[in-house]
Amino acid sequence: MARKSGRWLKTIASVGSVFGAIHAFNTWVAGRSSDKGLIKTTQGHYWHWKDMQIFYTVHGTGEKKLLLLHNLDPCSSGYEWKYLAPKVSESYTIYVVDFPGFARSSKPADTYVCYTFAQFIASFIKEVIGESATICSSGLSGAASVLSALNDPDCCEELVLINPPDLDELRKTPDHAAYMHRVSLYMPVIGTFIYNMRYRKDSISSQLRETCGSAFVRDYPVMIEASYEASHYDHSKERYVCASLDGRLINWDIRRALTLITCPVTLICGGTSAAQQESSRKYKEYCKDARIFCLSGAEQKLHIQDAERIAPLLLEL
Repeated sequence: MARKSGRWLKTIASVGSVFGAIHAFNTWVAGRSSDKGLIKTTQGHYWHWKDMQIFYTVHGTGEKKLLLLHNLDPCSSGYEWKYLAPKVSESYTIYVVDFPGFARSSKPADTYVCYTFAQFIASFIKEVIGESATICSSGLSGAASVLSALNDPDCCEELVLINPPDLDELRKTPDHAAYMHRVSLYMPVIGTFIYNMRYRKDSISSQLRETCGSAFVRDYPVMIEASYEASHYDHSKERYVCASLDGRLINWDIRRALTLITCPVTLICGGTSAAQQESSRKYKEYCKDARIFCLSGAEQKLHIQDAERIAPLLLEL
């Protein structure tokens, strides 16, 4: 009996040591990720929405209103618009937000779905901007923008989608594997560890090179640091929105919405791959009046890589 008790004590001590090491690693990541202090709150504002504090900044003095929405990726934040915003600030008053669950905004341990983000967009325009605005979104936030333009047409003057998500990908629904991914990220300590290992600085660097292209060299180390800091801001709580992404809960079939929205739509896509061009063709199929611009030599994060070519397109609206 004493021998069995000894084994159990050793097992408990071993498990405790492992959890202690994991917790120490998580704490180290939380401290290290904010070393550069790039994701600041000193030059912005907070807006209270549904028990959350939403961070946003305002730029420019133009008469027209422009809302810039970052991609729904844990590495994303309003910081990624730093190259584009100054180039259109004379023609627009620009609002740049951090979505709920991202960077400097609140990150409750909730389930995040496309409809919530669509509601957020409409509420922000009504309560903060105060009049209809041009909505310019990047990546997956394009789906939420389309849904918002459908549900609240008076809020959206025009819709600009930069490399919006593939329509077939948005149709994918949760399955058992997606559910298990989601559950694992909600686990205390272990979930944070899984997230931290997934969003290491080297993996973020590889992702940025892939989505911006090898030609992107301007401030490249700074963008890596900013993306790393955004993904681990406030003790890696972006893992909650990451769980919803992995669980396919943010997916929303927007094909019918594209046929029903009444505002003008502009698609700006990287034209280097057949897949991106095919994705643009599908959008045109459902939104027949949409204008499409395919930028040769560009990749996914056009607003970072090719701000010089996107700015004139926005100024023409």
